[in-house]
Amino acid sequence: VWSTDISQAYLHALTDVSVYIVAPPYFPPNMRGRRFQITKALYGLGNSGARWYGKLHETISSTLGYFPSEVDPCLWRRLSREGQEELLAVYVDDIIAVGSRAEEQVREIEDIFLCKGSGPIGDYLGMQISQNLHQGTITMSMTRYIRHQREQFEREHGPVGKKSTPLPSNYRN
Repeated sequence: VWSTDISQAYLHALTDVSVYIVAPPYFPPNMRGRRFQITKALYGLGNSGARWYGKLHETISSTLGYFPSEVDPCLWRRLSREGQEELLAVYVDDIIAVGSRAEEQVREIEDIFLCKGSGPIGDYLGMQISQNLHQGTITMSMTRYIRHQREQFEREHGPVGKKSTPLPSNYRN
């Protein structure tokens, strides 16, 4: 299992709406006040996420030969040359590759998009994931995320410690 993160993903897609900006004062003097048309799907524009997904869909299906799962459109499947199933799980620009050739799957994506953090999966969307190839196991943990959430809660509301709950401990529904 390998993972990668596509850098500046939205910039790979073109916008399909006309958006213009006026150059701000900190631009070079010869550009100040000029108008520019935005052609890239910038993060924050209304349909940029959909435009990026369209670009990714086109690339993964046409160029790399994957097809979306019938169950989840963010899960992509294909058969390797050896007839083995290969999977890509996509969350916006974070991708997990699963298969006997997971490293090659990620390298194919890197040939098309600039990526960062490529390698055997470690951290993914707040989860710590470890794999033991000899034992054939994958272990997931959210300890760091839970600890972070608790610390943030305690900063805002004080120490958690033992607190009573709004319902009696013997409550049955």
